[in-house]
Amino acid sequence: MVLIASKLIVGFLLLLFFIRLLGKKHLAQLTPSDIVYFMVFGGIVEESVYDEQIPIWQMAVALAIWVTLSYVFETLVYRSDRLRKIVKGVPICLIYKGTIIAETCRKQKLEMEQLRSILRTQGIFSLKEVYHLFLEPDGTFSVQKYAHLEPPTNAQLNIDVAQPHLSYLLISEGEIHQSTLQQLGLSDAWLLGEVGALHTVLLAEWSIAEGLHIQRYNTTEEHCVPLE
Repeated sequence: MVLIASKLIVGFLLLLFFIRLLGKKHLAQLTPSDIVYFMVFGGIVEESVYDEQIPIWQMAVALAIWVTLSYVFETLVYRSDRLRKIVKGVPICLIYKGTIIAETCRKQKLEMEQLRSILRTQGIFSLKEVYHLFLEPDGTFSVQKYAHLEPPTNAQLNIDVAQPHLSYLLISEGEIHQSTLQQLGLSDAWLLGEVGALHTVLLAEWSIAEGLHIQRYNTTEEHCVPLE
């Protein structure tokens, strides 16, 4: 049991290192090569954890070799446009200037009702609204609507608006985020003077434009009614 736990801990730590090495973008956009990286990594851990004949150092070496190979390959892909297109893929145009490219949809095994369903998830309920539609390498879809159907911007309406400011979390579930407070040049005394009883504060955030916003724990019996 101790050996299994040790292997799991080593695998977990190396996985965290692997993710950090590849970059956070891989968490949001998984390409086919990324899936292969993590599947092989998981396979090595799975085979090693329950096999008592495999010592922990052998598992660690195997994982380290795979992480190194993956990183080298990822670096080569990053530096080569041709290799990047082969491994990562390129955006595929499904609708061009309002016209559905039927042959491309067939190659991507995409039926018309699936296409309509995808557009509905993006708030588009008619194909006549779509000017361009792309299938991205990570499997997501990017839509460009006809210009006359896009909402006007503040610049187009000649409306002068202030640039928005970031908000910072100062208190979370009754605990002060000291590092954030120090970076902003704010003091505990000021914050406690503003919020009062700390244990009643669920969340407190601060921004230059809006100042301090406080959400306290709900002490009433009101609850959201589930939608059925």
